[in-house]
Parts: sequence; structure tokens; C-alpha cells
Amino acid sequence: MGQPRRSVCLAVRAQLAACVLATSLAWGQTSRLEFDLPAQSLEASLRAIAERDNLQIVYVSADVAGIAAPALKGQFTTVDAITKLTEGTRLSVSFDGKATVVVKPKETSREGALRDPAQSLYVDEVVVTGTNIKGVAPAGSPVIVIDKETIRRSGYSTTEQLLQSLPQNVRSGSEGATADGELSAGSLAGVNSTKGTGVNLRGLGSVATLTLINGRRIAASSSGTFTDISLIPLSAIERIEILSDGASAIYGADAVGGVVNFILKQDFEGAESQARYGFTTEDGLDEWQLTHTVGSNWGSGNALFVIDYKNQSELLAADRAVTSTVRNPTSIFPENKQIAFVFSGRQRLAEKLSAQADVQFSHSERFGHLTFSGGTLTAAQPNTIDRINAALGLTYELGRDWEVSLDGVVSREDIDLRFDARNVATGAPNAAQSYVQDQRQDQWSSGIKVTGPLFKLPGGSVGLALGASKRSEDYFRKVPSQNYVEAADRTVESMFAELHVPLVGHDNAMTGIRRLEMSLAARYDDYSDFGDTTNPKIGISWSPIDSLELRSSYSTSFRAPSAGRELADSNEGIDPLMFIYSFTAPDGVGYVPVIQLFGSSPLVPEESKNWTVGLTFRPESVAGLEIGLTYFDIKYTDRIIAPPFDSGALLDPTLQAFVTEYASAAALQAALAQLVNGPVSYYDVSGPSYAGGFFGPNPENSTRYTYESRWINAGKVDISGFDLTLDYGFEWRDNQFRFGFNASHLQEIMSSFAPGLPALDLVDTTGNPLDWRIRTTAWWSRGKYDAALAVNYADSYVDTSGAIDAPIRSYVTVDANFRYELGNAAEANKNLFLSLSVINLLDEQPPYVAASGRNSHYDGANASPLGRMVTFGVSKRW
Repeated sequence: MGQPRRSVCLAVRAQLAACVLATSLAWGQTSRLEFDLPAQSLEASLRAIAERDNLQIVYVSADVAGIAAPALKGQFTTVDAITKLTEGTRLSVSFDGKATVVVKPKETSREGALRDPAQSLYVDEVVVTGTNIKGVAPAGSPVIVIDKETIRRSGYSTTEQLLQSLPQNVRSGSEGATADGELSAGSLAGVNSTKGTGVNLRGLGSVATLTLINGRRIAASSSGTFTDISLIPLSAIERIEILSDGASAIYGADAVGGVVNFILKQDFEGAESQARYGFTTEDGLDEWQLTHTVGSNWGSGNALFVIDYKNQSELLAADRAVTSTVRNPTSIFPENKQIAFVFSGRQRLAEKLSAQADVQFSHSERFGHLTFSGGTLTAAQPNTIDRINAALGLTYELGRDWEVSLDGVVSREDIDLRFDARNVATGAPNAAQSYVQDQRQDQWSSGIKVTGPLFKLPGGSVGLALGASKRSEDYFRKVPSQNYVEAADRTVESMFAELHVPLVGHDNAMTGIRRLEMSLAARYDDYSDFGDTTNPKIGISWSPIDSLELRSSYSTSFRAPSAGRELADSNEGIDPLMFIYSFTAPDGVGYVPVIQLFGSSPLVPEESKNWTVGLTFRPESVAGLEIGLTYFDIKYTDRIIAPPFDSGALLDPTLQAFVTEYASAAALQAALAQLVNGPVSYYDVSGPSYAGGFFGPNPENSTRYTYESRWINAGKVDISGFDLTLDYGFEWRDNQFRFGFNASHLQEIMSSFAPGLPALDLVDTTGNPLDWRIRTTAWWSRGKYDAALAVNYADSYVDTSGAIDAPIRSYVTVDANFRYELGNAAEANKNLFLSLSVINLLDEQPPYVAASGRNSHYDGANASPLGRMVTFGVSKRW
């Protein structure tokens, strides 16, 4: 039987949920060693022992957080020393007889903690988001971790709810994607045909945030504009790691704004069933959810299976005051019936060879309504989305802590979209305006990586990772009724290298330099359609004293047009379907017809330069307290955007670059004939009837203006700000407490829509990120009782959607969650939990804005129209 793999996980600095601390030498249980440890946090003492005494210590950081360890002086065996440090706590200490100590709660069955390696010799190593080297945290880079306990205490039932509560993530807005995005004024409102939800770190757009599952890329959603996180069941997630820094040097393109890595559950013993039912106290929406998890561990591996079913009703615009002016029936949130399966398996095939397999499948049926503001047309929108991700990996241990891994990933998302048009008054079908759309996104990748210690410095072992990969991406969209086919594909070949250099560590620490680490990384990507690019990253972490870490990082990033609508439109040019709208005339008197152009101008890749500097402070005098501060600066050039739709664009000087005036309608049509590949079709949406609008039956014959809504490369976007975090946990008598504070402050987002246009600061304007977003949390636990409270704050700003700018009040919501363990002697009540959660406890309504999508009156970037939602839950471990 193989020995436990030796690893060093310094991810305590990154607040990881599961940590393994180790060095590369074996040790004896019976040896008595000299200890002289100060009174400090238990986590700090465990780390000091692991680094000095050459062993692995496995624990869940949420279990030891906030626990103070006493001073320890004298001669003890290492196990006895750790036992003394944990005396009087809820923790137990066990030893596998070789080189692993496990610290875990005495009642591990309650939460399914990590298993004892004495029962299973398969101990997987931890890889932190932001690095390819196992057992280390990325030097200089800030990592936010949402572990399974934080997820449970939040009271949220879906992955999108959880991520939207993160201050660093902008809910929707001009470049985001949410299920209610149809009612936003953002450029992706019409593109998000699947009503999915993406992550939008820093407000740079969902396409600028790379979404991973278990460190691997997955197929994009909704024409390649974002990755739909609503297809990931929250019940299957072990933790979420957010790297709010550029990471193209580690992961390749798309990681401009940062990386969100969903780590799914892998190690689980037994079975657990969960049921939840929730409803909004204001009429409109309810949902219920069933989840079952089963897992098993054996001597050389483990396997886990999760099935999750969710049924959410439709919420109509007529059910909320801020959307009552939207023509009905129109959905805020569509009905959603979704089932998801997750499988994860690990098996040691031989002493040095192991295999890993991960499979996720989601099937979602979404049904919504859309009624246009003018005319007689309404439509039902039944959509079906199927996504499968399958990954297989092999790892071979070469010896001397080196290993080589091979990885293969297949990911596909199939989408069936229907637009069933009817007369809004009579319900009669409108076959001319109805259509079916088939869409597919495929992604295949394979890679090889070699990692291990290069050589040893006085500060520790220098870690090296080398690798290469190849990725293929395909996009296909077909609308049979219009005889329209759109397709795009590309391949990307990559090579990367990464070095982790511990210059100063425990053994050579000195006054003023207790720890000094550096990370160096570079990645070369060769695109089949956009050439090649090389992106470096450098990070440094320095601890002048044990309780303080100073860090900084610099990197460049690169993003080619996504293999979807961006790339396909860039290849095809202007869409031959021309929409004619009614715009305010240039003199401000009356209206004129304007043709809105869709498709794309020729696109070039986006590029950015990212810089961060920050600190983490853990005062020795206050055990369990951690304070973090990070300043970031991103300079973004050639950002791909779609200009905002604005019926007043002919009067707006900032949008004149997208307006073209022709001498006559004939001149305009002649120009379009030259620009468009294929016959041009006109679609009149200017007035109350789709058979003929404000300007007669053939408005193209009187139209002299075009307005660009094509994908373009914007001039630049410069964004800067800082994040402030605080985490404090402690025990008092039989009570456990934990307090958290997470604030994101944006100083400016200087954006220029096109070269030569002046840059505008978008912070604190409608549809854009706010200067302050804050989430404060408090948690208490005592015996069978568990309660949590969270306050979410969005700062006041300016409503720029109307004719006159107006102030918008701040938006504050409160979330509460309570759990009780029945747990008496009766077998049926063992490990049985009841829960109650209330999202938006005070039923705070979104602030009113003058104008948003479909004539609604709330800003989807910074508020939700859902209202108070109450959810009851029951869970049982078997």
C-alpha cells in the first residue's frame, strides 16, 4: 500500500476550508522534543509545529478558526503537544502511526469532516486557485474563500444568490448577466437568451471573469458571453475560491478580472438527504429543492454522488411595483425546473499511480414570457439547457516529491430556444414571428503538467510547475425558419511555467524578515485565429513580523473574442437583419426612423495590466482575528463591448461615434448592400404595430440614420479601488462566535467607448458598479443551536437613466439563518437538522430609477426585485 503523499499547504493564509501542512521528512511518535510556543491562535501553533517537526497536519480551518491556543513550554511528543493545545476544545487529535495527524471535531458525523488517514491512506493534496504548484498559496495574490460552513450559514439556496452577495461581484449591469437581465439596460440584456447567471468581478463583464469547476474550464453559455453558474447546484459545492486578480499567466485568456473556482465535494462518508421549500412573502414566486448525497471512502480511494432537483415558479413583472409598468405578460424570473448530477471519484491504481474522475450533468427547463412595449406581439419562451462536463486525470509519482499528471476534459452545452409569438389580445399564434433556435458550445482540452521541488533554499523548497495543453472550442447556432446558421471554432495551444521561491522561512527567519516568498509565472498561448501571446505574472509576499504579511503582484492579461457570438459576428460582419427603431430627432423635436446595426466590427483581442498591493494582519494579542486590505489597479485596452441602446443617441455627444447620417435613404441602402454579406431584411419595431410602425409600411425608404450596436473594441477602461476584509472567531464558555466584514470600494472606472472619445467615470451611475458595497456577517453556535445574520449594503448613487440626473438612496438588506439539531436518543432523530432562512428579512424594495429595460424602474446591477424570501429546510445524515 502506498504511503500518504507528502504535501505542504500554506493555504491557511488564503483562508482555505481544508488544509494540509507538511514537510518532506518522516518523524516518530515517541520522540520527545523541546517546545516553546507563545499563546496565539491554534492555527498558528499547528502551522509552527508542522513546519518544525516534519509532519502532515490535516484539519478543516473552519473547525479551528477562532480557537486560542495556550503557551506551551517543555518537552513533549508532537502528538502530546497538539493534544495539550486542543485541551478544553471540541477538537480531537488522532495519529496514523506514520506521518499524519488529524485534528477534527469530536462529533465529525454532524458535518462530514475530513476522514482520519488511519482509516484511509489516500490523502489528496490541496491546490490553491492562482497557482499550478501543489501545497503552496500564490505569493502576492489575494484569494477569497467561501467554505461549506459559510455557504450553509448564508441561507442561500442557489449558487447565483451566494455569488451575488459578494461585494466584489457586480450583480448585472451593462456587462453582467442575470436571470432578470431582460429588464436591465445592459448590452447583454438581449444576448442572455437562456436567462442564466454569470460572475462579473469588478464590473468588467462576465466575459472577463474566468469560471472554473475543480480548476478546469467549462463550456460557455448563451452565445459564449458568460458561464452559467446557476447550472451548478449549491449543494454539491465544497468551497469557492475567488482570485480577484489577473491570472492569464496561470490559466490563459479570460482571466482579466479574476477567477472563480468552484471546488465540488469529493470526500464524503455516508449519506445525507436535504429538502427545502421557499416562497416570497409578496406574491409571485416559490421554490422547492431536493438533494441527496452519498459517498464512500476505502483504503485507496473514494467516490461521491450528488443528485439535486429544483423547481422554481415564474415571477411576472405584474407582481412587483417597480416592474408594474412593463407590459405583461413579461417574466422577471422564468419558471425553472432543473436536475443536476455530480460524480467524483479518486482511486490509487498502484503504489505511485492514481486516477481521478469528475462528471457533472445539468438539465434545465426554463419557461418565461416576453411582451413588447409597443404593438400586439407577446411570446412564450420555453428553453431547454443541457450541460455536461467530464474530466479524467492520471497522476504518477516520480519520486522525490515530483509528480506528472495527465488531464482530459470534455464540456458541452446544448440549448434549445423557442420563441412562440402570439397576439397579446386574442392569443392567436403568429407564425411569421415565431422561431426555434438551436445552439451548441463545445470544448475539449488535454494537458500535461510536471510539478515538484526543484532544490532547497534555507527558506524552504523551491517549487516548479511546467506544463502544456491544447484546447478546442466550437460554437454553432441555427435558426431554421430564417435559414440562418452561425458558427465559429478555434484551437489554442499553450505552454506554461511557474516557480515558487521561499527566500526566507522558519529556519532562516531574521529580524524584519520573518518570511519572504516570490512567485514567477509565464504562459504562452497560440490561437488559431488571433496569433500568439505571452503573459507573465510576478508576486511577492513579505512578513516583517510574524503577524503581518505584505504582498504585491503584477501581471498582464489577454482575451481574444469569445468562441461564440463575438467571434462569429466578427467573422461575418453586419447582421443582414435590420431593426428600425424610433429615435428622438437631432433637433430634439419629434422622431425619426433609425436602423440599428447588429453583428460585429472586425475585433482584436483585449489586453490588460493588473497590479495589486495589500496586507494581511493577524495580531498575536487577539487570537482568531484577521484583517486584510488590497488595492487594485487594472488598465484595460481594446475592451470588447456592445454600445448601449439609447433612443436619444442622436442628441448625445458621447454616442456620436456610433451614429452615421447619410444624404438620403437610397445612399444608406446602397451602403448596407456593400457592407452586408447577403440580402438585407428590414424589421420594423418603431411603433404600435409590427406590420407597420410610426413611419409607414416601408420605413427603410425614409431612413437616413444608422446606430451601431455591433461588438466593437472600446478605447480603454481604467479601474482602481480597494477591498477591506475582517474575520474574527472565538469561543466563550460553550458558545462559538464568528464575525466577518467584506467591503469593496471602487475609486473610478474611467471608460472610453471609442478611441478619441473622452473617458467617463462610470462609478455610481445607473447600471454600473457602486463606489461602496459591503457585507457584514455574524454567526453564533451553542450545542444544538446555530444562528447567522448578514447585512448587505449598496451605497447611494446617481440615477442617470432619465432626462435629469437624480439621487438614488442606498439599498440595505438583512439575511437571517437559524438551524436546530433534534439529535435525541431516538434513532430517527440522529443527525436530523431543521433550518429556517429569511433572505431580505425587512423586505427592502429596490430603489426607483427613471428608466430601465422594458420600461421597468429598478437597476438590476445593484438591486433585486425579489423581495423577502422565507425558506424552510430539513436535512438528515444517514
